[in-house]
Amino acid sequence: MGHPLVPPFRTRLVEDGILVGAYPTLRNFRYLRRQRLKLVISLTPEEPTADLAEFCEAEGVKVHYQAAERFKDGPAMFPNDFAEVVAKLIDPANHPIFMHCLDGGNVSGQVVMVLRKLMCWSMSSSTEE
Repeated sequence: MGHPLVPPFRTRLVEDGILVGAYPTLRNFRYLRRQRLKLVISLTPEEPTADLAEFCEAEGVKVHYQAAERFKDGPAMFPNDFAEVVAKLIDPANHPIFMHCLDGGNVSGQVVMVLRKLMCWSMSSSTEE
């Protein structure tokens, strides 16, 4: 039997074609390969590691790096950065997408909240998610 499929920590489907999770490691690449991704969005303080960049290149997956501070209190990115990332998320030509931050919850969660606001979700519903 082959190696198990191991998704990155906190991986979840937020919309058709949009997966969100934590920073992928080598053991997650088999799972990501199965997703047939077109785009990986990295919301991290530093550019993607060589392992992730090489994986994406070998699989023909585009990478969009958006500098994002480690989560503290408040937004991790500037408003125009959120807008740029959300524009990529809502473009069906980019699907399927895997968007990640360091822990799969805080920074990527802020982007998902912006997406949900665009979809006219209530603040309480998008915060609860």
